[in-house]
Amino acid sequence: MRRLPPEMPPGWALRVTPNHRLRLETEAEPRDTAPGLLSEMVRFALSLDPYLERLEAAGVGNAKT
Repeated sequence: MRRLPPEMPPGWALRVTPNHRLRLETEAEPRDTAPGLLSEMVRFALSLDPYLERLEAAGVGNAKT
């Protein structure tokens, strides 16, 4: 997990919560429409996939969304 934060996109923050879960935080511009919000969520999920695979390969818990 220590290797991931420097490799993550700008604006993404990976944290460990008090109950030892990983929390990924980022911000996005507000969207005016439901399709705009949905497209932003899909874009984020697609961007997240390679990092989840790295966490899973490193044996970090159950890397799930």
